[in-house]
Amino acid sequence: MDEVTNKKPYTFRKLQATDIAPMAAIISKIGIDQFTDCFASTGDLAKIFRDKTKTKEAITKIAGMKIAFKVANIVLAHYGECQNDIFALLADVSGLTVKEISEMSPATFAKMLIDFIKMDDFADFFKVALELLN
Repeated sequence: MDEVTNKKPYTFRKLQATDIAPMAAIISKIGIDQFTDCFASTGDLAKIFRDKTKTKEAITKIAGMKIAFKVANIVLAHYGECQNDIFALLADVSGLTVKEISEMSPATFAKMLIDFIKMDDFADFFKVALELLN
């Protein structure tokens, strides 16, 4: 992010069918089982969903944030294996070039990756993909 204005140097377009192949390539390199663990309703997520002191919207937001951070952690843990695929996907959905993304500061790149994972379209893609596994 621009350190002076805190303005993000990227925006994302709506995801489309052509984004499935690059996302699948990244998921394949990481392993789908790693991602399915993020969506299991055990442990922390089960506690969140049972919390009667919060509104449904608050619970959904908290659960979504936990899942987004788990997915980001998995992606970053396997970053070296799929760096070029991640750069290409982010470049395609943001309109930036691979070079521009590769030259971002680590903080800006991490924020971009997290923002991408938190997109509604991204979550919807995973919900449908996980339905196929059930």
